[in-house]
Amino acid sequence: AHTVGATEQMARYAAILGVPFQSFESFESLNLALQGDRWKGLVLIDTPGGLTGDGQEMSAAVKFFAHQAEIERHLVIRADARSADMRTMVTRFSPLGPSRLLFTGVDEVNGLGAAAEIMMHTGMSATFLGTGPRIPEDLEQASVEKMLGPLRTMNRLAAHAA
Repeated sequence: AHTVGATEQMARYAAILGVPFQSFESFESLNLALQGDRWKGLVLIDTPGGLTGDGQEMSAAVKFFAHQAEIERHLVIRADARSADMRTMVTRFSPLGPSRLLFTGVDEVNGLGAAAEIMMHTGMSATFLGTGPRIPEDLEQASVEKMLGPLRTMNRLAAHAA
């Protein structure tokens, strides 16, 4: 249920990673495909970003993930989003049961205060940080050091200016 552009982009990412890619028009067909032997091991599922809490697609996604407890769910959020927007995203996608956060655009922000705030608010930890446009090269495992890096740089600049 992606737009054509999003499907093409995901296919490019899969080609870069050297992994198979398949697009499904419904969660029912995805569920059937996952039951086959071909999909054993790591499977990455990208859900449509336009899911809303009251829509038919969201209902289908909730139903699908309710029967897939073994699937680890990461909510992807832009690091430059405002705290209120991050909270909206968490609320919108909470029916899917995400347990981890992945922040993209980390290289485009001066600090990760809103990201830290949403992690404290939700109790979810960050697993990966998108630090540039190249996938997978710019996808880094999240750590306290990486999360605090921009803050330390700002503190050093402030101390030097004083």
